[in-house]
Amino acid sequence: MSKKSPWESLELTHLWDEPFPLVRERLRTHTGSEVTYVYVPGRHDWVCELPVTSEGNVVLMRQYRHVWGDYFLDLPGGGAEPGETPEAAVRRELLEEAGLEAEELIPLPKHRYLGSLIASMGNPFLALGGRHSQQAMPEDGELIEIVELPLTDVY
Repeated sequence: MSKKSPWESLELTHLWDEPFPLVRERLRTHTGSEVTYVYVPGRHDWVCELPVTSEGNVVLMRQYRHVWGDYFLDLPGGGAEPGETPEAAVRRELLEEAGLEAEELIPLPKHRYLGSLIASMGNPFLALGGRHSQQAMPEDGELIEIVELPLTDVY
């Protein structure tokens, strides 16, 4: 299959650049219809991990998410830095967000997330043998509580 787009770009407008770029693009599709997409341009890869300790517990984050106005149990993870391998990113995020180091990382199938809004490849991992090595270091604006539960309570 050809990499050339079957759609024609008619107009591209940059809406803003901070805290992330956003564009609006008017397109003519392969059927001749005109559609408008609003999306984040460029590639924004990320990682997440399901950390399982040597004792068989899962480490999750109870995190406040303002857009929902509520707390959720989340997997540790975040954006990969430019040039950073998924393995390096997952180890960094695990240490920063949960204070854990994993003995073994098992990559799980990659997936695209919000494929119509952002060119983003998710790189999930199973992180086995997690052990606490330091205090978690959440970023400014992150409200995180580390929660450790038996695997049987999570799945």
